[in-house]
Amino acid sequence: MLLPIIMVFFALMGCAEQAGGDEAMRLTEAADGTAIEVYQNGGFTVDLESNPTTGYMWAVVELDGGVVEEVGHEYHADPNPEMMTGTGGREEWVFRAVAPGTAQLVMHYRRHWEPDDPDGTFTLTVTVK
Repeated sequence: MLLPIIMVFFALMGCAEQAGGDEAMRLTEAADGTAIEVYQNGGFTVDLESNPTTGYMWAVVELDGGVVEEVGHEYHADPNPEMMTGTGGREEWVFRAVAPGTAQLVMHYRRHWEPDDPDGTFTLTVTVK
């Protein structure tokens, strides 16, 4: 009788951890200008449209690394069966909450040779609990 109870307990613990984790939080352009809350050691992803064939890419220009750190960045091209040049895609930025506090994440969509002239801005306030 005790073994089934223990098995149910551990099964529920696993489900609770998966349901309560921040790892799956994915933010897009719609989150620009908003605020989120994450738990320490939790994570979130910012997924933004991009077209590096034009010279434009997203760059993090402001972030308190003591509160939130960038842990990954990848570009994913859109499907392009006709092999056309100039097709865009999405940039995926992965962040991790490292300590309690509030951090402002500011990203600019710009050409690296024009750092003071962004074509777009993405701003997010992140509170780590």
